[in-house]
Amino acid sequence: MVIARGTLISAENFNNLAELTNLVFADATPDAAYVPIIASNLPSNFAASNMIFWISENDPAFQTVSPGLGPFQLSVIPIAGDFVIVQIGDEVKKQGYSINLITGMITFTAPLPVATRVMVFNRTSHIFGWGQTAVDEVAIASTVNVADLNKIIDRSNIMLARIGDDSEVDRLLPQTNVLAIHKNQLNTIIQSEVIDTSLHITTTLADLIEHTSISRTTAWNDKLQGSFSFVFQNYQQARYFFNSGGQLRTRLAVTGDVANPGTLTWKGIADAMGSLILSWDRATQSGFGGVSNLKGFYHLTDEWQTIFSSGGPGGGPGYNYSYSYSYSYGYGYSGYSNLRAIFDAKYSIVNTSEFSIDIRVVMEDLDYNFEPTTGTVSLTALSRNPADISVEEVDYSISPPTVAILENFDSINNS
Repeated sequence: MVIARGTLISAENFNNLAELTNLVFADATPDAAYVPIIASNLPSNFAASNMIFWISENDPAFQTVSPGLGPFQLSVIPIAGDFVIVQIGDEVKKQGYSINLITGMITFTAPLPVATRVMVFNRTSHIFGWGQTAVDEVAIASTVNVADLNKIIDRSNIMLARIGDDSEVDRLLPQTNVLAIHKNQLNTIIQSEVIDTSLHITTTLADLIEHTSISRTTAWNDKLQGSFSFVFQNYQQARYFFNSGGQLRTRLAVTGDVANPGTLTWKGIADAMGSLILSWDRATQSGFGGVSNLKGFYHLTDEWQTIFSSGGPGGGPGYNYSYSYSYSYGYGYSGYSNLRAIFDAKYSIVNTSEFSIDIRVVMEDLDYNFEPTTGTVSLTALSRNPADISVEEVDYSISPPTVAILENFDSINNS
């Protein structure tokens, strides 16, 4: 709310500004839960997990009959722009349904499966909060002093630095009257420049950290799987990382004698792919030619879902390039142009509370394994961690995950 420029700021108006600041800088929903807790066939943390619809896989009415298309009533009606997640069984769906924002009804385009859990979440509140020190509110009817407002100014300057804005709000000098004009300026920065632009969940200031790598030098055919576990202290710490613009990355590399068709082909795939980049709302790549399933951190379940598929060795999907080789065996290698590296992800709960994001790459040429692939295949785990920032008396810092190796590129179905 804009108030008259020359008036003194009231405690109520200051507290409204502090609440807006804390929404981004601190955490307005510290009890938010990602994992639904199911007890007696009902979610016991319905509100904490922001669940707004539920069908149990054990519902007697739907053990042999589909629940149908709907429409089904959502318990809380979303509004335009809300971050709604629809999960059927172990998979989050990005399409195949519509939500009427007037009636709060969800309708599916195909009948829901029999005896399958269906959950709908509104995770809009989850995507706010960096987990930093909050601004304290002041007592109603008390005077707002310079020190109070400078706490918000320092946090606003950190927000500006994070979004790449090199402007800076001047701190107030002692004995300065804290006026509405000061409140209005800060409100505009936080609401209009940070929240309304969705820049609160990104950052231009980050450090790329290389954690660990796995490597295979033994020749292989059929299928390889390599995976990492990116471990956070708990779900909230994972939230703060992604809400601050943090990213998890994996980088695939293939080296060796390109006279070997498998090596040449997988090298082409890896070189074009670059790094997989997992952000809060989607998976992308630093290279070119791949296809994202538009699923990010907040779309993960506790079962593997494909989040990204690389392009083929000669370009993107459907690119009909083939390598020409004439061997005495008479084999043709054009089928290699259809190969893809598939990236999957899921979450896991480790040691009761630790929240892990697991990412794996699957390299499979079961249909084209004319001879073993030689050379070296490696996968590196990285994170793009939001950089530490200090402004006056306020510090901003996000802890990166620790990384463990889950699968060490063992060859599957390989003799």
